[in-house]
Amino acid sequence: WWCTDVTVIAQHCSPSLEYLFTNCKPFYSPREVASFILGAVYIPPDADVHEAQRALTEEILCMERTYPDSLIIVLGDFNKANLSQ
Repeated sequence: WWCTDVTVIAQHCSPSLEYLFTNCKPFYSPREVASFILGAVYIPPDADVHEAQRALTEEILCMERTYPDSLIIVLGDFNKANLSQ
């Protein structure tokens, strides 16, 4: 095991977006990284993509403010959402 200190820090479920963010504090990590925040995201194919992107962006920005020394990794099934915008 690389990490046993895991806490759910945010979760959301709506017709446009589902996500779960966990804060993982590993036994060993680079000095610059206090913890790893892992986000699992699902945007359904028939979702309001603009609303989903807005809500997800808002949550990620909140994570960055709340956990400035953490590495944030977001993974998931984004379907038709264009994340390059």
